[in-house]
Amino acid sequence: MIVLMAAAADGDQRAWDGLIDRYRPFVQQVTRRYRLSHQESQDVIQVVWLRLI
Repeated sequence: MIVLMAAAADGDQRAWDGLIDRYRPFVQQVTRRYRLSHQESQDVIQVVWLRLI
């Protein structure tokens, strides 16, 4: 995991894709717990990934 994160930090697109694939379900699950609308949920998910970058 740490290797994947380090590679993503170095700009490796495959590493970013791997992180997103791995954590997308978790991020979506958290937004569902807050009972956000679909659009609000998508906005939150986008902000999460943008802040990670």
